[in-house]
Amino acid sequence: MGSILSKMLKIIALSLFTATMILVILYFILLNFFIYEEVNKVRLCTKAIFSVKYSEMKDTYTPFSSIIKIYKKNTNIDFKLFSLFKNPQLKNNGFFKKIKNKKEIYKINSNYITYYKPIVMKNECLKCHGYEKHKIFSCGGIKSSNKIRGFKKGDVVGYIEAKAPFKRSFMKFNLTF
Repeated sequence: MGSILSKMLKIIALSLFTATMILVILYFILLNFFIYEEVNKVRLCTKAIFSVKYSEMKDTYTPFSSIIKIYKKNTNIDFKLFSLFKNPQLKNNGFFKKIKNKKEIYKINSNYITYYKPIVMKNECLKCHGYEKHKIFSCGGIKSSNKIRGFKKGDVVGYIEAKAPFKRSFMKFNLTF
């Protein structure tokens, strides 16, 4: 009788261990999916900012900073723009050198998801920032003598940082699980 009870206890213990391991694995799978979704929200908002900027450049001139203000106001994401146009010394910054060779970078800590995307010169940008120097040009209907010129298609001229709160969402995820 003692050996049967001993075997049953071993089976129960092994079953509990197996169930616990399955729950831990399931938790990490769902956590990775959750993090991917949170990063994707920030990525999509950032992509929308770029889409608005590039589509508006065909007809009017709206600075990135104005578009960012609209998105800041309507989301819980804090956007910052780092540009060679406003800070030419940025090209010497180590992070700028790192992001020039990336499509995107994101960092996650317990409070925030921080997403970085390089600003790459497109054909639409070149009419104002291309190689022709000291020429009066029309950028979205605005005539100006732009000093920030000499770029070519594909040049990285800065990056955008999108910082979204993560702590509250993560706590909700843990409570749900």
